[in-house]
Amino acid sequence: MTLKDIAKIVDLSESTVSRALNNNPNIAKKTRELVMKVAKEHNFVINPHARSLATKRSHRIGIIFPNDFYEFNKRDFFSQLEKHFLLNSEKFQYEILIIRAKSLEKTIKSGNVDGLIIVNRDISKDDLEILKKYKVPHTFVAYKPTVLEADVCVFKSDNLDCGYNVAKLLHKEGCYNLLTITSNNENLTDYKDRTTGFYNYLEENNLLRYEVHVHKCGMTFEDGRDLLLNNLDFLKTYDGIYCQQDKVALGILSLIEK
Repeated sequence: MTLKDIAKIVDLSESTVSRALNNNPNIAKKTRELVMKVAKEHNFVINPHARSLATKRSHRIGIIFPNDFYEFNKRDFFSQLEKHFLLNSEKFQYEILIIRAKSLEKTIKSGNVDGLIIVNRDISKDDLEILKKYKVPHTFVAYKPTVLEADVCVFKSDNLDCGYNVAKLLHKEGCYNLLTITSNNENLTDYKDRTTGFYNYLEENNLLRYEVHVHKCGMTFEDGRDLLLNNLDFLKTYDGIYCQQDKVALGILSLIEK
């Protein structure tokens, strides 16, 4: 069954049938519904390659993840993003193409994607120049690239607000000696912002009572276990602890009862 066959059945031009199948609003609703009905009855499937040639669009969105997104400590977060990207792209009849940052220019030149979702803080200045040069629609998700100085559109958590609200919640629950456990990697701005928000609440409410309100360590499950094993007396001086990474919190919780 071809486009031409469908056109004969509904007695319309091929171009009208094509636009109807692509849900073009310029085609009357009744006509679109008729074409869709006949196409479904005859198991007609649009040839994506032919459509791409005709529309100059690939109907693909490229996702740029960090090179280490398959690592155990990060896979759960990125797999959730990937899941929702896939589910929502299907609604709009788009495909998802996961690409590596180093293949960016090659991918854009080949016309393989209509736009990009960038989930990678390590995008280089050269990559940004390529995006600008070829005018590729794109947005940043979860991370603001470290090379960007100007304000850009980034879909991410409000980490300042997060840190502030966690401290507020602990205080509301009756905690007055507060500690936050954060990353020892100074380049990770998300943790910095959470710590700043946490500190802002402590300052506003006169809760800066101890010399230490921030403890820095690695952000893995094992780091959480080591932290509890080696610093138990230190941790017991606090009645409210804000751990900024799930893996570390799970490491601590795995030994708390013991």
